[in-house]
Amino acid sequence: MIASLVIVIGVILLDQVRRLTQEELKKKKMKTGPYWVQPLLRDGRFDEIAKRYRKMSAATPRAVLRLAFLGLADLYQLNPDGAISYFQQAMGGALGKTLNDLEHNVAVAYLQKGWVDKATAILEEHRRIHGRVIIVTYVLVLLLNGRRDDARRFYTLNPITSGAKAGLEALLTFDPRRPASLNEAMAVWHDPYWRLYHLVLPRLFAQWDAEVFFHDPNRCPRLVDQVLSLIRQVEAVPAFFMSPGLQQMRRLLLVVSRRLESDADCRSMHGLIRGYDEWAEELPVAEAVRQDWASFWRRLNYVIDHTAYPAMDPAQTDLWITRQLPAGSIRINTRSPNSDLFLCPSIYKGVRILRAFQPYPRIYAEFMAFDEAERTASWVNPLVAVLTEDDTLRHILEPLIDAIVFDVQAVTPERIRDTLIRLPGRYRARLEGSFGEGAVEADGLEAF
Repeated sequence: MIASLVIVIGVILLDQVRRLTQEELKKKKMKTGPYWVQPLLRDGRFDEIAKRYRKMSAATPRAVLRLAFLGLADLYQLNPDGAISYFQQAMGGALGKTLNDLEHNVAVAYLQKGWVDKATAILEEHRRIHGRVIIVTYVLVLLLNGRRDDARRFYTLNPITSGAKAGLEALLTFDPRRPASLNEAMAVWHDPYWRLYHLVLPRLFAQWDAEVFFHDPNRCPRLVDQVLSLIRQVEAVPAFFMSPGLQQMRRLLLVVSRRLESDADCRSMHGLIRGYDEWAEELPVAEAVRQDWASFWRRLNYVIDHTAYPAMDPAQTDLWITRQLPAGSIRINTRSPNSDLFLCPSIYKGVRILRAFQPYPRIYAEFMAFDEAERTASWVNPLVAVLTEDDTLRHILEPLIDAIVFDVQAVTPERIRDTLIRLPGRYRARLEGSFGEGAVEADGLEAF
């Protein structure tokens, strides 16, 4: 019990988890956590917090606590990789409430890493099963998922009184129709009580910036002005002629600049490849320029998504997507109407395209890491080779191909085995050999 309480208190202020009186704390002999974390946090002495947790780790004989305290130290020093590693190791030796508290800590580390979906899954499960969740973290996750009304309702029922209160209420009062509220919310980033969320708050503010922009009646003229400014910026970069990435960015900006005059023009860009904002942040330019580019793409995506859905022509949308691909892109034949895959060596990216036709046609395209795209291709190619020989197997292989293109890392050995067992013997043996020696073992999964 002591171990689990200390762990939670290290992650967030005491009343975010439960309300214990000072007498209850003393009964549990908790001489650390709340007595020194709050003052240090208030004063912004984050390295001192980490230092004390490392001392506590060295002093405790319990392996779970040693690892947990090291994870907390890394959390306060904004090292999510280290924190995740320590917490996951500690979870291997934890039970009951201690395990639950460690999972809460992992959720915070996932947010620092930018893995909002993973953090959301943990917190929603804890709320559903245990009826207990870290209030600040959960409210932030709801906001990141666009669930502002849910966040406000939850906070009304679960208010806090700690140092994080002012910041949390500033976030909850954000209104996209009141631009000043975004500036008020962004001030939370400088609040020392929000140290643990320092890495994920910019993501929330970027989402809200796009939302505020959408509510500006002059959004299309502003997009035109912004894209013309960005084109001048990219042409002025000294490395422009030596960088395929910068040249591709300029080409894309020129292409979209012709389709920004009205909401109807923006709607015609359904199928804009997602991820330009993240890719822009990787290019060899000044940080301010990268942020300008990323802001433009986020705003454009939001406008496209929130204007009336067009009567989409799938063929025209596919053509629009291929127009965005850089020269030299390689199409990986999936033999599926529902998915496509491209390798783009010049910018070291992949692009996946996913299609759905019910209840109405939709096409979604996004960038992916080049190594992930190559791994995806290595899984798809042997399946396509079999399908090329025997098209009658389409109903068996096509769903697996689509799942691999959608997320190769989410495809389990069991999913592959369940598919292959339905194939004729000669094809099953060939694919078992391909996956056993290639993609499956390469990802550390069991061979067949």
